Parts: sequence; C-alpha cells; structure tokens
Amino acid sequence: MSEEQIKGAIRGLLKSLMAGDVTKALSLMTENAVWVTPQGTFKGASAIKSYLTWISQVVKDYKITETGIGIIVQGNTGVIEHNLAGTTDGMKWEVLGMCIYEFKNDKIENLRTVYDRLAQAKQAAKGVIAKRAVTSVVNATEKGLH
Repeated sequence: MSEEQIKGAIRGLLKSLMAGDVTKALSLMTENAVWVTPQGTFKGASAIKSYLTWISQVVKDYKITETGIGIIVQGNTGVIEHNLAGTTDGMKWEVLGMCIYEFKNDKIENLRTVYDRLAQAKQAAKGVIAKRAVTSVVNATEKGLH
C-alpha cells in the first residue's frame, strides 16, 4: 500500500467509528485482525464487531480529530496521534490518543490503541463517591510528585 492509501484507510476507519458504522469499520480489517485497546484485546472479526457495537452504543457524539504529529507512515505501518471526545452517560470527555495500524493485503491486520483512561474517568465520573474514587486513584499515582 502507498503512504496515501494507508492514511486514507486510517481516516476511513476513524470516520466509520464516528458515524457508528460497524459494517464499514469491519470492511477495512482482515478477518483475523487483532485490536488491542485499553478495554482489552479483541481477536477476529466477531470480537471486534462486539467491541465496535459497544462503542457505538456507549459513546455519543464521538469525535476523533488528528492532532500533533497527525499520521506518520513507514512501510506497512501507520501511526496517528489524535484527540478522542464524546459523551458517556451524559458526561462529556476528551483525551489524547495514539494508534498504531499494521496492514496486510490492503486491510488492517493489527491495531493498537492507547489513551489515558484515568483522564477520561476524571472527566466522566458522576456523583460524590465516583469522583472521590477517581481522585483517590489519581492521588495515589501522583504521590510524591507535587
């Protein structure tokens, strides 16, 4: 695949995620694709379909915006820096994310997504108990820093 084709495929997947178009997203991946996310590892079309369906049901107003380095391509691999934003359970959130895409035969074979789930939880926590729990975890991870 050319650099432009890889960039186009990555942008196509992101566009389908924002639209909640699970069928389109799956069409861009191999049947045996593996997607590693903060929520777990999803192997094969069936598992990825379940993950994508869950995202489309849980995240409203999903928006993914290229930022920072944008998309860098080397060989059959593309890396993107982006902001992820949406609404979950009525709470808006936005986090920085990075994804690494590996292609085989013009389709995504491996995808690794990383983003700060704790930052997302800080923004989406509702109620006193949830907010205290998240703050407690944040304070424990930053102990001695400040």
